[in-house]
Amino acid sequence: MRIGCTGFDGAFCPGGGGLGAEQMIFAAHFLLEDLSNPVPGTPTGALAKGGVHRGTESVTFTATDQGSGVYRGVIEIDGVPVHREIIDANGGKCADAYPADPDPFQFVNRVPCKLSANGTVRFDTTTVPDGPHEIRISVEDAAGNRATVFGAEPVTIQNGPVRSAPAALASPAPPPDALTPPSPIGRPLAPPSAARTITLTATAPGAKDDMVRSAYGRRVPISGTIRNADGNPMSGARIDVTTLLRVPRAKARTQRPITTDASGAFRYLLPAGPSRTITFAHGAGPAAKTSIDVRVRARLSLRLSRRKLRNGSAARYSGTLAGPNAGRKLVDVQVIVGRQWRPVCSARTTARGRYACRYRFKRTFRTTRYTFRARVRRQETLPYEPSQSVRRRLTVLP
Repeated sequence: MRIGCTGFDGAFCPGGGGLGAEQMIFAAHFLLEDLSNPVPGTPTGALAKGGVHRGTESVTFTATDQGSGVYRGVIEIDGVPVHREIIDANGGKCADAYPADPDPFQFVNRVPCKLSANGTVRFDTTTVPDGPHEIRISVEDAAGNRATVFGAEPVTIQNGPVRSAPAALASPAPPPDALTPPSPIGRPLAPPSAARTITLTATAPGAKDDMVRSAYGRRVPISGTIRNADGNPMSGARIDVTTLLRVPRAKARTQRPITTDASGAFRYLLPAGPSRTITFAHGAGPAAKTSIDVRVRARLSLRLSRRKLRNGSAARYSGTLAGPNAGRKLVDVQVIVGRQWRPVCSARTTARGRYACRYRFKRTFRTTRYTFRARVRRQETLPYEPSQSVRRRLTVLP
């Protein structure tokens, strides 16, 4: 491979120009940015339905993408990803190039996955405890952008034996005057409403499809209502609250319960923190349960060791990724060239979320002012959404 002489901004080369060097490159890492979400079609299959689920079930859907291609189907139970499956391997191209690395979005090809793919995702429900849950099925592209295919929908997982209630002892027939009186239209009155017919709803400002995005450090106000089978508000009803961190193998935390007012309404102020799924429940049964998925953008800082330096000198880029689970996360420092952000250096954070990397300027032959930012991408064990730091500027003299 033959290379010439240039800088970040396409600066000129000194002397007579032409080829300045000849170099053989055996390997290189490039960071490609893709901000578009995949677009899923209508799903089919037993898994894309409410009700009771048993054994291994599947969902089939088609999805398209405009950037890196359709990568994986993701199944979330109660807000936590529990299963991921590649939609179409694309001849082996649509697969993580470094499986031993914690970053699953590393590929050999620029567009590793198909821009339109149809596939089936299978899920073994026996890996989830029996009982009421909430399921969401998403499609993910090769850059980590997601779109919802199905849900979030309340379901019941039932793989164990169903316990039947003991038969009641026979009793003599009631006298005629004890029979259920007829209704005005001549039909028996309906039996009392069961707990499963209770309707519980919750929402937050700006929420869409039970999901709301929030900036780091902000509290999220959530409001909701609960109504009985007749549609009447239930005043004084107890609402149980649990929160679940959006990382694998997280455990739900029970919060202080709240009580509805006279109009059957309740309010809950979620404290500032990482991305979480907040679940509100009344009694037992999936119909008396609802969740809000709160996605919080990461807070990332960037500091430059110098504001001005000469060509041939090095700059140090450092900062902090705030919040829990911030250790061992990948942070990229980028420079803007024209209208595109290009990589400068990358580093992994320490246990306290701190990072640092260096870059030596060697090809700036006229006074140039560069603009930098730090960016954290979506990572499986990071309970925050992708974000970037404020921009910093550095002047390089020839």
